[in-house]
Amino acid sequence: SSGINAEYGRNRAVFQPILGYYLSNGVMCLPSHINPDIFVEELRFFKMGPHVISRFAVQQASSQWYINNTYHFCHPIQKKIWICLDNPDSGPSAKVIAYLDLAIILIAVVAQCVESLPQI
Repeated sequence: SSGINAEYGRNRAVFQPILGYYLSNGVMCLPSHINPDIFVEELRFFKMGPHVISRFAVQQASSQWYINNTYHFCHPIQKKIWICLDNPDSGPSAKVIAYLDLAIILIAVVAQCVESLPQI
């Protein structure tokens, strides 16, 4: 699957960063799996305006564009927590949190099933 929407001929993976641009008041996030040329083409399709396109082209490698799925955080610990929760393979503490999360979900499901059993 190339991520191209057959009905409209648009790349679906590019829509989320463009929506994020509007929701974050102008912070552009280019995921690493999207080709920058395709991204610029989609920016033109969505009529983002020459100021956004030229700013992206000039500052693509700048930290202002938060490339490779990184985001702007006010404090470094926020970034560590985000990475830990977002990617279980980012370190041993992330794996522990992922397993703990899974265990809590399983306990909740089992508790719900036990509550629904008829009384004996």
